Amino acid sequence: MQIELGPVEHSFHQAARDGRKLFFVLVDPDRIESNSLSTLAEEAARAGVDGFLAGTSLLLSDGIGSMVKRLREESGLPVILFPGDTGQVVAEASAILFLSLISGRNPQFLIGEQVKGAPQVFRAGLECLPTAYVLVESGLATSAQFMSASQPLPRHKPDIAVAHALAARCLGLRQLYLEAGSGAPHRVPDEMIRAVKDVYPWPVIVGGGLRQPEDASRAARAGADVVVVGTVIQLVPTEVMVKQPKGFNAATKDWEFFELDVSKSGTKIAKRGFVEVVNRFGGNCFGCHIKARPEWDLVCETGHGCDPIPLTPAMFKALQNTDPRCPNSGKVSAEDAQALQALAALSAPPPIPAKPVVAE
Repeated sequence: MQIELGPVEHSFHQAARDGRKLFFVLVDPDRIESNSLSTLAEEAARAGVDGFLAGTSLLLSDGIGSMVKRLREESGLPVILFPGDTGQVVAEASAILFLSLISGRNPQFLIGEQVKGAPQVFRAGLECLPTAYVLVESGLATSAQFMSASQPLPRHKPDIAVAHALAARCLGLRQLYLEAGSGAPHRVPDEMIRAVKDVYPWPVIVGGGLRQPEDASRAARAGADVVVVGTVIQLVPTEVMVKQPKGFNAATKDWEFFELDVSKSGTKIAKRGFVEVVNRFGGNCFGCHIKARPEWDLVCETGHGCDPIPLTPAMFKALQNTDPRCPNSGKVSAEDAQALQALAALSAPPPIPAKPVVAE
């Protein structure tokens, strides 16, 4: 009998077969403020994010169901549960990563929580994505490690990760999640991602420790089919703002700004910080974003209170479509060419006025 995949899982497997990388944003219900949800949903949809994961190792707040519902409705994107326990199973989600923590030896997270959670999943009518969850040493005791009372795999032992991936394959777990942990100082090593992908035929998800744009790009090049990050907002290839862990910088509400150099070979950080980073028109990024009204959490958009910029939606689209890191970026449509030509005219330096000729 052939197994029929649900729509969300099918999209994961189809993208992996096509070589198309998926980009998901992890939303922690305890860290997101209600008045920031609309901005996050809107900007994620505009930036081309493929969906959200929602969950946490230890849920302290109420309202995960309403948060998930708002994200789905306001973004139009799938929201997949990434639960730390059965208390985070809600019917409002698109699907659930049905996790088995195969890197640990704690029976509660190998099968105990799954037995308790399965009836809830079926009652809620959730699409279920059977997923092998593998914690990887990251240089810090993470919340997932502590709450599950389990040890992560040693980061310098890709052969151990390969053995776990083969076990997941034999068990029929059709997704595998390599996790360094939220706020981890070190991400999953490229060598480990490559080794796992070589033996595991289904989608490999990688998250944790992806603190810079190039980290996510390197994970994808190493073999990750789905890359999971915290809050990142990027409308044009050469600029990005990243929501760092709480306490990073009170003045910027924990946002950090990046100026990037992008090419077919990848991404390099040209400049990072807040007062140091300027846009293509010479304006300071932080100086513009800080003018956003409090409810928009430094995210600029028409009507948010920020200084207007002269880029049109057509220009944003053209810049995204011609990102050199993406396949077929060299095929420029007539519409994109026209928008890029208009953008070039905006960016051109003003002409130097001719010196007046004084008759003798």
